[in-house]
Amino acid sequence: MACVLVAGARFSCRIAYGYRLRVFGENRPNSQRVRRLLISGAGDAGEMLLREILWRHRARYNPIGFLDDDHRTHGERIHGVTVLGGIDDLATVARSRDVQDVIIAIPSATGQQMRRIVDCCKAAEVSFKTIPGVEDLIDGRITLNQVREVAIEDVLGREPVTLDTAAIKQVLAGRVVLVSGAGGSIGSEICRQVCRFGPSMLVLVERAENALFNIHHELNRLFPHVAIAPRLADVRDLPRMRTVFRDARPAVVYHTAAHKPVPMLEWNPSEAVQNNVFGSKALADLADQYEVRRFVMVSTDKAVNPTSIMGTTKRIAEMYV
Repeated sequence: MACVLVAGARFSCRIAYGYRLRVFGENRPNSQRVRRLLISGAGDAGEMLLREILWRHRARYNPIGFLDDDHRTHGERIHGVTVLGGIDDLATVARSRDVQDVIIAIPSATGQQMRRIVDCCKAAEVSFKTIPGVEDLIDGRITLNQVREVAIEDVLGREPVTLDTAAIKQVLAGRVVLVSGAGGSIGSEICRQVCRFGPSMLVLVERAENALFNIHHELNRLFPHVAIAPRLADVRDLPRMRTVFRDARPAVVYHTAAHKPVPMLEWNPSEAVQNNVFGSKALADLADQYEVRRFVMVSTDKAVNPTSIMGTTKRIAEMYV
């Protein structure tokens, strides 16, 4: 009885609120700040995105309808919003409904499909954004904060990579993971993804104190259940790195620390060798000495038949690892 009363009260409020949005939402006076929105894709991703907008972002967007190439969905209503037609109808619907924005909610779209949708949006003269691809949606959740501009990689496209999350969890869950270069663009993203799989501790190795502070603060806020150990250290400093390995005893190491800008390394070749070659050597030797189970070094396409200092140093590091 207690469960029925407590849960019933909550669900009654949600149902009543949803009904009020469906009945009164579309008829309310239009505001200059409220953008009229079309969602391209009436699948699970589009439904999740619409639910997020209806509950949290009604002040920003007024969802006008869906577009989907599956003819079976045409005319259906999802949370009170109608599937108005296919992608090819975008220009017609946008003009007749005074649409201002389009969000492409098809995470599995190929490059060819994305180019077609983008071309339709350009022909309709509406702004357009997209959600991350399936390879970036590890936990399957979609929020409006993830919506971003369409990048060149989206329209070039490739077949989506399906991650074996069970295998990843088996490697990372309950183990100590160390990430070098944790404050960099690649290292910080690896840290965010690793935390999703519940390591017993994540060791952040970074020599730039501001970058280390920022990623440490972010991870503590997003993943309070994960033990985070920030270590201000340079991978070239062998005694310091030996202390880090001895204290943490990592089972998995992601080595992302490196000097990367090609022109800068052409001007400073000795620093490139010191960091990319000898820093990688130090980390690989310590991983071997302390019996690390998995050692992953992030490299670059420039290491293939290298023609630059950066590519050469990364190729040497690959060979040593």
